[in-house]
Order: sequence, then structure tokens, then C-alpha cells
Amino acid sequence: MGIHIRYSLFFILLSVLCTAVFLSIVNSKPEPRPAFTVDYIVVEHVPATVALRISEPEPVKASEPDVDEDELQCLAKNIYHEARGESREGKLAVAWVTLNRMEHETYPDTVCGVVKQAKLDSDGKPKKHKCQFSWDCDGKSDTPKDKRAWNRALQIAEEVYYSYGLSINIVDGAIFYHSIDVDPDWNREYVVQIEDHIFYK
Repeated sequence: MGIHIRYSLFFILLSVLCTAVFLSIVNSKPEPRPAFTVDYIVVEHVPATVALRISEPEPVKASEPDVDEDELQCLAKNIYHEARGESREGKLAVAWVTLNRMEHETYPDTVCGVVKQAKLDSDGKPKKHKCQFSWDCDGKSDTPKDKRAWNRALQIAEEVYYSYGLSINIVDGAIFYHSIDVDPDWNREYVVQIEDHIFYK
């Protein structure tokens, strides 16, 4: 009899415990779960130029000084007629003397004025063989015939014109020169000899 009572009590307690556990599960409110979870995101490669494009400013070009084309033509003609058979250094020397004169107080203040300086006749025209540079009034055509030599003279003229005062004066300020074949009486302070010309101040 006692054994049956003990078993009955055990089953009753077990039944009550199970009921309590069931009720606690039913009545509990579980935490809402997110609709979805994201572990990682795959992003396709985007070129940096698309992601962030910063345009670099255009480089500013140094402006060249204004120059009259006639001035370059006069300088080139003087180089051509005075030194076309000489080396680059000989051509540069003639160009430097021409511009040195332009800057000197006793000469015209333009290239063409220096190159075409001459003694004039009664009609205001240059006297033959009385020009500062003989080729300008020797009675012959001044039009360059040697195309390659003329192009080189133009290059030298432009180079010296734009660099005058900024680079070394290879004739040290000379404003006179003559051919090595002559010995004029106006020889002044000797500066240097460059190929077929001797330069003076």
C-alpha cells in the first residue's frame, strides 16, 4: 500500500512539473529575430578614376614677349649675309653684336634700324657701300637663296632675340667687328676673335 502511494505522488509531481514547464514555454515571448542577417557584402571593383575624379589644372605656359616679325627678319638677314658660312658660334656672335648695338645709346633702338643704318644721299636713300653692314647697300639682292642657311639664321635670330639679357653675352658687349681679311683704322678695344670675325668694344 505504501509503495502504491509513493508512486502515485511521484507521477503527480512529475505531471505538475511538466505542466509548469509547458506553460512557461507557451507564455514566454521570444525576442524577435531579424528578417535577415548580413555576414558580408561583396562590392564589385570600381576604378579609382570613376570613384573620385579630380581634374588637374592645365599647366600655365610662360608667355613669350611680343616681337615684331620684321625685327626677326632683319636680325636673321644680318646673320645670313654676315655669317652664313660660319658655325653656330659665329652666327650667334653676329646676332649678339646686332642686339648690343640696339641697346647702345649711339645706335637706333630697333633691330631693323641697326641693320639698315647708313649714310643717305640727297634723296634720303642709302649710299652704295656706305651702310653699317655692307650687304644692305651693295647693289645686290638681299633675298636669301640658300634655304637651309636661311632657316638656320631664322632659328639663331629667334633664340638670341628671346634670350638677350638672360644668357651670357658671348662677345662681352662688343658693338664692332670686322673680317680677319681686313685691318681697318677704327680698331678699338679688342674683345675676341670668333672664326672669321674679330670683335671690339
